Amino acid sequence: MEWLEEDAPYWDETTELLVPRSIEVKAYVIAKAEGVLACSEEVESILKSLGFKARSLLGEGSRFSEGDRVMEIVGSARGLLYVERTLL
Repeated sequence: MEWLEEDAPYWDETTELLVPRSIEVKAYVIAKAEGVLACSEEVESILKSLGFKARSLLGEGSRFSEGDRVMEIVGSARGLLYVERTLL
């Protein structure tokens, strides 16, 4: 995925050094402000293609408030740290 390479062409050296390859995590995307959910299916698809389990916790077009959990992601801690900034 070209856009991912553009964001971090050398991966994340700190993560590579400090986070063991074997660590798996469950993470949540939490809303920082109120809004309407858009493109969640596309985000799920991208995450799944990168080896994550991902599921939207709200339906497309749903309104959410600050603090609401929007998506659940399970997978490699290293991988998630690598892609989270770009995906959000």
